[in-house]
Amino acid sequence: MERQRLVTVLPQLLRSDGQVQLAEPLKSSGFEISPVIATISTFQLLAFLAYAAAPSPYVMATVSNTCYMGAGLYRAIISLTRGHSSSFLLGQLAGSAFVYVFLGSSSFAFHAESTLNSPAHSLDILGGWLLVLHVFFVALSVCVIALVKRVASSTIVVQIVLSIMLVVAFTLLTTFYDSFYGKQLEFYFVLGPGAAVFGSICRFMLVYKKGDLQWGAARIALFELGVALTVVFSAILCQGELLSLTGRKLSYNKEGDAYDLYHAHWHFFLATSTAILYSRSADASRVVMGTHTVCVCAQSLLDTVGLTILFFYAVTAAVLKEARVATDASLIVLFCLNALLALHAMLTALDWLKRRRESA
Repeated sequence: MERQRLVTVLPQLLRSDGQVQLAEPLKSSGFEISPVIATISTFQLLAFLAYAAAPSPYVMATVSNTCYMGAGLYRAIISLTRGHSSSFLLGQLAGSAFVYVFLGSSSFAFHAESTLNSPAHSLDILGGWLLVLHVFFVALSVCVIALVKRVASSTIVVQIVLSIMLVVAFTLLTTFYDSFYGKQLEFYFVLGPGAAVFGSICRFMLVYKKGDLQWGAARIALFELGVALTVVFSAILCQGELLSLTGRKLSYNKEGDAYDLYHAHWHFFLATSTAILYSRSADASRVVMGTHTVCVCAQSLLDTVGLTILFFYAVTAAVLKEARVATDASLIVLFCLNALLALHAMLTALDWLKRRRESA
């Protein structure tokens, strides 16, 4: 039934009024977060396994870039199979899969050689900017169009203007690369919280049922957002060079083992937090389009467990890094937390297989 309804959604941007008209919106509880966490944490496990198999400088920072690729594959597959994407509201530029793959492949190329000022290094840095800018654009655009729909009958002009703005922003990043490079911290601390603010608005679009606020759904939203923000902040700390609360900044040519470990978690945490924001923005896009009425009024046990582990994982990584705990000890602790997420991923896969059998 949902796949049939999707046919009426796909060509919406070709319509003169930019609207989607359905006799009755589909009801949805929103997409679960567990598959997002499970997919990306499984790729992070590959980084630990690669280090165990061939311990060498920067192996974790290199292999952990598969987290971005895994996030990109997940977003591409879930869009193809379930129509879960903000692109149906915002257009093709809202698709996140390519941004993830671009960043992951560029960063992989740089960390494999660790040559500063190389083309791969420049692309790696640019890819990080593009990801943060893009998730900010998606969350902001969903909110803007939701507001416009309240006062106008058509949103197509706004949709086109937003697309033009993203093209201009990408062009400015590449044209004035050197200027942005010197202001990276400011860039991340403006667009990062900005994405979180508009992502929060998108998330709170999912707490209403038949027009009434559901307080249980609001508590779930606060929990999800609290975890996502914690993961984002931990990611910035683990990056190594951007920020430290205790003066411990890491560089690839200083404290190499520590840089390798924590920078790998920058990749993991950034991929996971942005993928959660993209997922909830896609849920909110369905509400704005009017194709679905979505309320995350209940949270599955898998989602609760996955988000809880992720929260403690992020906090632990930040504390270990800032407290200058020995790298070997930190590696063991973080591996144990990743192993818990790997177990969560297995349970998520089993739950998916069970649902497939029941629906067959």
